[in-house]
Formats: sequence, structure tokens, C-alpha cells
Amino acid sequence: MNFQVQQTYSKEELLLVVSKRFCVTSGEKSSLKYGTECEQLNIQFHLLHGAPGKVLPGFVSDHSFGAVVTDFSPIREPLQWLEDVKKKLPKDIPFIQVDAHNIVPCWVASPKQEYSARTIRGKITNLLSEFLTDFPLVDAHPHTATRTAKGVDWDKTLASLDVDRNVKEPEWAKPGTKAGMDMLESFIDVRLKLFGSQRNDPNAPALSQLSPWLRFGQYSFVSPANSAFVLHLSSAYEWAQKTLKDHAKDKRPYLYTREQLEKAKTHDKLWNAAQHQMVTEGKMHGFLRMYWAKKILEWTSSPEEALSIALYLNDRYELDGQDPNGFVGCMWSICGIHDQGWAERAVFGKIRYMNYKGCLRKFNVAQFERKYCPKSL
Repeated sequence: MNFQVQQTYSKEELLLVVSKRFCVTSGEKSSLKYGTECEQLNIQFHLLHGAPGKVLPGFVSDHSFGAVVTDFSPIREPLQWLEDVKKKLPKDIPFIQVDAHNIVPCWVASPKQEYSARTIRGKITNLLSEFLTDFPLVDAHPHTATRTAKGVDWDKTLASLDVDRNVKEPEWAKPGTKAGMDMLESFIDVRLKLFGSQRNDPNAPALSQLSPWLRFGQYSFVSPANSAFVLHLSSAYEWAQKTLKDHAKDKRPYLYTREQLEKAKTHDKLWNAAQHQMVTEGKMHGFLRMYWAKKILEWTSSPEEALSIALYLNDRYELDGQDPNGFVGCMWSICGIHDQGWAERAVFGKIRYMNYKGCLRKFNVAQFERKYCPKSL
């Protein structure tokens, strides 16, 4: 919930209503928790079923709403939803977009696709004094709706979804703003002191673990770098396209199908362990995400197939899947997005290379394999 939006509606003595389009990617339990939290704040919650362009404009007109506020996403499908709603929304209804995903709004931070994190960092830093401000918690809204919202049968709604029931729900991440705040507090109290020295060690409890709450809008605190890359991303850089094309026919040391990769059936115990962690826990350490994606490039028949498989696995199993961070992570590892060219080698060309021996120098690989690589693999 955006504090400024709520304060504006309160000042103007206006009713504040939250409507959410329910879909597979919105997270089943997170939507339920979101509705409960709105109720506690005296904010009416409506759950809409269907394509935004088909259901939202009519909903707005039927309820005589004065404005519509929506979140920003740089991903193709949400951008299309935005255009569909704009076409059918009454012309006298203001349609406002808020970038609650980033500290500095993406369109303010950079009007173009940045070459690397280094090139955008200074632009963000120069704007932090303007945008890095305290946001008080949302208060209970002082104006109560006169019309009753249609009740939500959550059991029926969840049962009606055409989702992959084979992907089990991880136990470590609980939905809701409170659970996200609890995770943040545990990071500050316990893990933050390890972050500076051990953040690249998959065995160390040094990371924030906040990405699921950021992904589903239950917490907001990330930089706009990845959004800038995705927003302006039409393809890989020319040098990367050329080098991948030049080496597309190179002989691969191993070739695996998507099914073999999904089931962690490779010769590499570290890769299998990382894949198994992703499937069972819905997460993977950032350092291993790079290794994981680069090996998919090395073990599949083409860069196109590698990217397709990496995105499929990321979006199916990661709690923060279908998010700019995931897209950019795969593109960085496989297509060299916001990276530079490196020494040329087979298959990779000038794309940055990672190997098992390099991981051995970084952290205790055997410890990670023992924890996450089942004996059956």
C-alpha cells in the first residue's frame, strides 16, 4: 500500500478501495493475506477475475471511482495490461502509475538501457536525497465504504486456479507484510554482520532473503537498476549477439534436455544441488544463480534454448520468479547484459565464464553438495 496515495485520499475525504486481479503469477496465499491486511486498515478489498482490460474499466465505472492508481512493472505482460486498461478507462478518470518497486523511479533514474550497474549507480546516488525519504506506515483509513464488497470464497478461488500443483509450497517464506518485516528484522539483527564478508558464500546465512516479499508487493525496497535494464531490453548487446552466434555451432561438452536439467540429472553435483534447492525451497543463492545459468548455456544446443530453459525453471520454481531480477540474472549470465566481453573460449565466446574449480576457490562446495544434493541424484 502506498502511503502517499492513502494520505491524499484521506485529505480529500475520499473512499480508498483496493482491487486486485487474481492470477497464477500473483501468488495464491499472498493475495489472501493482502485482502486480510486491507480489511484491518478499513480499506475495502475487491478481487477481480479476468484480464485487466476487460474487468477493471467496467468495475471503475460501476463504482463511480474518481481515480485509478497502479504499480509499475517493466515486464512485457504487465505493460500490455496497462495499455489495455488505458484504452477502455473513461477519459475523465485519472490513471496514475507509481513505481513502488524502486527507491528512485525507473523513468527518473535513467531514460535508456544502461550498459552496466556501474553506469547507473552514480545516477541513482545523485537522486537519493530527493527520493530516499521516510514512509510512515499506512494508517486505518478514516472513511468507510457505504457499499459492501462482494465476499471472496478463497477456498473456491484457489481450487479454481489452473496451476502446477506439483511445485510444492516452501515452508520458510510466509506471505504477508508482517512476515516480510520479520524477515527484514532477522536480517538486520543476525545476518547483516556477515553480509560484507560472506555474501558470496552459499553456505553462509548472510543474505536478506527478502526477494519473495519484494516480488509480490508486500515489501518495497530495491534499486531501479534491473528495472531499467528490462524496460529498455529489446535484445542482447551487439557484441554478445555476435559472439554467441559465432560459437553457436561449437561442440558442447555435455548436452541435456530440459527434463534432465529440471530433475537435476547432470554430471555436476554442485549444479544438481543448486537446482534441487530451487525446486524444494523456491530460492537459490545469487552466486549460484550465475553458475547455474551459465552451465545451462554450456550444456544445451543453442543460446536461445539455454535462455528459454533458464527462464522456464526460474519462473516455475523461484518464489521471486517472473520478476525483473530473474530476467536480468538469466540475461546477464547467458547474454552478457550489463557485462563486458571477456577472453574468448568455446561455446561462451566472449561471455563471462564460470566453472566448478572457480567455485571451489570461493566457498565450501562439498558442504553445499552434502546439504542439497540427494543421494539419488
